[in-house]
Amino acid sequence: MQIYGGNCRSVSAFIEGKNCMLAYNNLLHRIDIIDLDNKVPLKHIPLEKEGPDGINGISGFAYFDNTIILQANNGFYQVNMDGKIVSRCSMEHLLKAFPGFSTMIPDAQAYFNLYNDLSFDEANGNIAFVIYNLQKENGEYPKKAIIF
Repeated sequence: MQIYGGNCRSVSAFIEGKNCMLAYNNLLHRIDIIDLDNKVPLKHIPLEKEGPDGINGISGFAYFDNTIILQANNGFYQVNMDGKIVSRCSMEHLLKAFPGFSTMIPDAQAYFNLYNDLSFDEANGNIAFVIYNLQKENGEYPKKAIIF
């Protein structure tokens, strides 16, 4: 039995004719696909920590059309069902398009961003997350939702 702990991220999906749950296994740095009807693991997708397919600091993910979209420390990745990167978009690249914005609320003073889990629109295949303007207005940081 695998224990995922408090940092578990999971999503449901219909894969190979089965009702499944995909869960990020933080301890083993992989995505586990579990057949919910039979309560057995269907597949384990290992993720690399280093090298050209290295991904670290996963804070959110979604499943769409046999690919997994990961939100990580330095951007977004689309990986295939073998854990290999198909495409990537760096956070730096996205934030250059929005000067004065950040993925972090500055007053939170956290080492990682608890506020920026991605949202996913399965019908359209769109991913959305929130960025924050670093200039306070009326005591709050203005926000924008980024959709790609």
